Formats: sequence, C-alpha cells, structure tokens
Amino acid sequence: MNSLLRLCREVLVDPASTAAMKNVAGTALTLAIGTCAAGIVGETPEIMNNRGFSYILRGDYRRARRTLEAAQARAPDNPYIQNNLQLLEKVQRRGKSVN
Repeated sequence: MNSLLRLCREVLVDPASTAAMKNVAGTALTLAIGTCAAGIVGETPEIMNNRGFSYILRGDYRRARRTLEAAQARAPDNPYIQNNLQLLEKVQRRGKSVN
C-alpha cells in the first residue's frame, strides 16, 4: 500500500513524468494509480496519456485509441500524446505486442 501511495503522489506531482510511471507501466498498478490521481485532480491529458500507454502495453488497442484521442482533444500539441498515438499506429500496423 505504501508503494501505491508513493507512486500516486509522484504521478500527481508530475503526471507527464515517464520516471513516475516507468516502474509500473503495463501492470495493474498503472491503472490504479491513474484512477487515484484522476480522482484527486481530474482527468488531465497527462493522466489519460499514461493510461492510454498502459492500454497499448496490454494489447488493448481499442481502449488505447479512445483514451489517447480523448487526451489529444484536450491537449492537441502535447508531444507525449502524439508519440503514443504514433506508437499505437505502428503496433497496430505490425499486428504485434509492444512487450
């Protein structure tokens, strides 16, 4: 529980930080942390981007696209969201998993 709270705080301090999400990307904790952070600060584009990336890692491309496109609608110039949408396109074209 302490590690979940610590990671949730890190995400709240800097939601775009890949370092904060690096340790949990693709795990069940990723979505729990995003939900925790979103419950406190709301659904920010950064939190939505992290959640979308987690869906890519899990192979849930439909959810990833919906989440990343919603994030992009809120922050169209965010390079992290743009990169994850490009990654999603590449992965879907190849028909392979990121892991």
